[in-house]
Amino acid sequence: MRLVFDACVLVKLVYDEQDSDVAADLFRRSEAFAPDWALLECSHALLKKRRAGFLSDDECRERFGVLSRLELETAESPRLLEHAQELALALNHDVYDCLYLALAQAEDCDLVTCDEELVKAAEAAGLGSRVHTLAWD
Repeated sequence: MRLVFDACVLVKLVYDEQDSDVAADLFRRSEAFAPDWALLECSHALLKKRRAGFLSDDECRERFGVLSRLELETAESPRLLEHAQELALALNHDVYDCLYLALAQAEDCDLVTCDEELVKAAEAAGLGSRVHTLAWD
């Protein structure tokens, strides 16, 4: 199964939170894709967890190291940007989130996200069959 994983799902692979086990199982069973932008978003999410006191500096570094070594095929964001911009306009949603959906369409596969708003926007635009939450599995 080929899937695009967004940053909120990828972070669950290295930081134990709700549905981390579901995310890990899906990741193991799939050919995983993400825009290169995802690693930046994941790094930011881990830093936010460090600032909130949930991770030490060393834990933050270690978890990002694990994340950066995952078998994750990344696509260059600039090649997706024009399509992501069109999706953002159509969905009235953030363009950086629409990069994931643009990649899913480019790779002819589905997107797994924790972003309920993106799922709702995609459904409203007729793209709901391409976007799933972790509860979908």
